[in-house]
Amino acid sequence: MLLTIIAVKPNVGKTEILFLLCLRYHPELPVFTFQGQAIVSRHVIKYLGVYIDSKFTFLPHCKYLETKCLKIINALKVLFANKYGYSNKSRKQMLNGTAGAIIKYGSTIFSHTLQKRNNKAIIRKIHRQMLILSCRSYRTVSYLALCAINNWPPMEYEVHARTILYLHLRDIPYTLNTPHYILSRWILQAKSP
Repeated sequence: MLLTIIAVKPNVGKTEILFLLCLRYHPELPVFTFQGQAIVSRHVIKYLGVYIDSKFTFLPHCKYLETKCLKIINALKVLFANKYGYSNKSRKQMLNGTAGAIIKYGSTIFSHTLQKRNNKAIIRKIHRQMLILSCRSYRTVSYLALCAINNWPPMEYEVHARTILYLHLRDIPYTLNTPHYILSRWILQAKSP
């Protein structure tokens, strides 16, 4: 109704509705209609490059990061030969500027979920590949040893540090439920005149 009052015509083909799961189980996703056209609701939507799922686990986003970053890392392997090529510092800079930037994009939204085993394992898998390429190491070297050799902290710590810095610059307290706090603050700002 509000959209018809202000004469906004959304593109129904691009419109997605995120169906948030409540306590009750819904075997079928509801279908909504707008101006006679059906809009299907989904469990996962992509918004500004971040996949948001109905339970806010961000597991689909981490899987998306895995596929995208591993494609980039495999493409960069051509430049990173073991016996010759760029120096370790240059390799680290290239990997951090490509795959590292993709991981860190939108990280303030999903950093709280990196405490979960599945998400943390995916991020560490990507970062491990970056570390092995960066220092020309064997695949059998442990993750933390690779971090120490490369002088590169674990990626989940970089993501958390980025989130804490973002929240500090905006005077938002950092807690485990920070994204929910930010979301509720945005809703209150939107309601106020």
